[in-house]
Order: sequence, then C-alpha cells, then structure tokens
Amino acid sequence: VLFRSIQEGISLVSGSTVLVAAGAYSENLQITNKVVVIGAGSGNNPAVDTVVTSAAGSTPVVTITASVLSTSDAVGMSTLRLTGATGGGNSGSGIVFASPGSYYTFTNVASAGNSGSGMAVVMGSGGVTNIVLVGCSFTNNGLDAFRVPTSASVDGLTVTGTHFDGNIYGLEAYMGNSSGSVFQNVNISSSTFNNNSSKGLYVEKLSNASFSCLTISNSGFSGSSGAGFNINLKYGAYANIQITDSDFTGCGTGDAVNGGGLV
Repeated sequence: VLFRSIQEGISLVSGSTVLVAAGAYSENLQITNKVVVIGAGSGNNPAVDTVVTSAAGSTPVVTITASVLSTSDAVGMSTLRLTGATGGGNSGSGIVFASPGSYYTFTNVASAGNSGSGMAVVMGSGGVTNIVLVGCSFTNNGLDAFRVPTSASVDGLTVTGTHFDGNIYGLEAYMGNSSGSVFQNVNISSSTFNNNSSKGLYVEKLSNASFSCLTISNSGFSGSSGAGFNINLKYGAYANIQITDSDFTGCGTGDAVNGGGLV
C-alpha cells in the first residue's frame, strides 16, 4: 500500500510496519498507536536517506503518545533522520514522549540539528519505561541530546553504540525536591558524550545504573562547573551506580576551579 505521507501510513497502519523511501519529508509525526517506522538511511542526503524536517514551528518532529505491553510489541523507529525542529526547549525537540507509556526501540535513528533536544520526556507527572537506543545519533541540538525534566521519570533505559555529541548537555536528568520522579535501571555502553559545551552527562536523580566503555571527551568547555559527568544527587538517597572502562579526556576546561572529568 502506498501512502501520501508518512503520517498517513502511521495513522492507518496499527500493529504493523511503515516503510519510508529515501527522500526529504516536511512533516510533524504523531505516533498514537503501535507501529514501526523504517526509513532508508539516517544520513543527511535525501537521495539515499530518509530525512524528516519539522513542518511547523515550535513543534517536535515526532511526538509519541503510544504505549504497548511488551518488548516484542515495541513501538519502533529505525534508519531515518529527524531534524529542523524550531522554538527551543521541549517543543523544539526531535523526539518527544508526551504521555506515560512503555516499550520503545530506536535503531540507527539520527535526531540532530534541532533547536531543543534530540529526545525528551515531556510530561507533568508519570514517565516512560523500557526505552532502547541502538546505534543512534543525538547530535548538534540546541539543548540536550537526551532530556528528562524535573517531574518526569524514566525507568529502564538501555543504550548501546549511540552518540550524544555537540549539544549543551549530552544527557540531562533533573530532579525537584519531593517530585517523586525517578531515573533508574539505566544501562549505557559503548557510546560517546563528546564536545557538549556544559556537561557530557548531568544527573540529579539516578539509581541502579551502569555506564561502561564510554568515551567522554572535550565536554564542559564553556560556563561554570563544566564536566564530563556530573552526578549531583541532591534530593534523595540513591544506590548502585557503576562506571567502568570509560575514558574521560579534556573535560571541564570551562571552569578551572569547579570543572572536571567526573564530578
């Protein structure tokens, strides 16, 4: 079946797969049902890649409100590029989770060149569980590569071979006093957090987390308290955080007193 737009395919195909040919697409996608969207490539050449640019101002390229019941039934995207969201903040992000839900898989997805974040969890309460990122690239965004705001939670984030480079923050998880939100059951391996101006990773909430084989280079080169990895768990008692076999180089240079690789 041929569709007139990516959104038409997503809206009409529930529980199945939408294949998107190489090309330049100007759309804002709403994923409200179980679907897997597969493009032709995540580079920036529409002759061979699937490049989706935000059509409307201050609107994420992709907004996800769908939720499913198991990993085998996950909402998924692969092999495409999401770019050009304007307006900054959450509304200027490439991918936004706007409602609580579970089981999401992203493989070889680039969310780059957005004025907000590459991926953001945006909700006043609740959160998402079981996000899997494989071989993705969240680079050169105006805010964060991956953002968890004060009141939102993420329980279950598995990342391998993904780039969080060239943003202000590579990964940022905020916590408000008594907000009750969590960022837990996190496993990030064989990924990069390079050339982020403020911090490679910054967390105010974190439990049951493993970081291994990371490269964190030249992050924290601008502003105060710059760092490669800044753990600032100021609103609660957290446990079981491990960092192994990772390289920190040239980080925290923007603040000779308070900056550093791991702070």
